[in-house]
Amino acid sequence: MKKAFILIELIIVVVIIAILAVIAMMQYTRAVEKGYTAEAKTILGSLRNLQISYNREYDSYVVNPNDLDSTVPNDSCDAEHYFRYSCADNGTCTATRCTTATPGKQPDGDSAYWITLTVDGAWDQGVQTPPPTPPPDTGGGGGGGGGKCRRKKC
Repeated sequence: MKKAFILIELIIVVVIIAILAVIAMMQYTRAVEKGYTAEAKTILGSLRNLQISYNREYDSYVVNPNDLDSTVPNDSCDAEHYFRYSCADNGTCTATRCTTATPGKQPDGDSAYWITLTVDGAWDQGVQTPPPTPPPDTGGGGGGGGGKCRRKKC
């Protein structure tokens, strides 16, 4: 006499396979997002090097990454990149994850975050809201620190 599977055994097997599939998909999505973040960090490193070179020549930093002779998009996401790149007047550059319905490549889930790299090489990252805008370098006197007003009122 042949032994057959009963319905409850088949249901348990299907449930186990479904759970394993969900876990595998979550791991895959996490690995892919790590790859996107690595791309952003590479581009931010290039922007940092370009900012340092520009500062040595012109004694200032560029706000628009496109002024650094790079092919990095600045204000909007495009079909080539997963991040929007911008720079502040102190040389700090930020990569913000594309999340809106733009031509840029979109995340699989709600994963809005940003990554920042300063000209000193310090990394920072956060979720949802963009980083605080650094104060402009007014160059005026008064606040100490060689005539540059950064964190103190001038």
